[in-house]
Amino acid sequence: MSTKSLIVSATARRRIDRATAWLESWAPADELLIVGSNLDAANEIARTLVYKRGAAFGHHRLSFTQLAAAMAATGMAARRLVPLGSLGVQAITARIVNDLAASGRLDAALFCSLLSARRDTAVARRVKSPSSVTQPSYSAVHANNAGHDLVALSESAI
Repeated sequence: MSTKSLIVSATARRRIDRATAWLESWAPADELLIVGSNLDAANEIARTLVYKRGAAFGHHRLSFTQLAAAMAATGMAARRLVPLGSLGVQAITARIVNDLAASGRLDAALFCSLLSARRDTAVARRVKSPSSVTQPSYSAVHANNAGHDLVALSESAI
């Protein structure tokens, strides 16, 4: 039995059938890693295998993204780093904006209006803004101030 195999086909069913046939050559208790483009794809292959021959133990399933995260975890931990998703990025951005606005180094209302103009409202919603402050409309004058604000934002994050 070959331990390496590359299956290329434009048809998903053909790829699943070939992968399942290859996996059937392994014992049900052999430890295997099934990697799919997403977790549902890897689960589909595992389910197909179970339907064909019954229960299996030691078959792990991951998406490519999950595999990359697992492979990077040890190196990132050694460097004291953690992966950060979009919600975490939004939260950190909002905190930096709020801290800069509280210290007077950033016009939060202007910053929110720029985010809205870019349709990036997720961060804008997390920025504390006094209810009495109206959101100014985007203009060339605001663009000049925004350059200074964005520099302050990026410098404070470093």
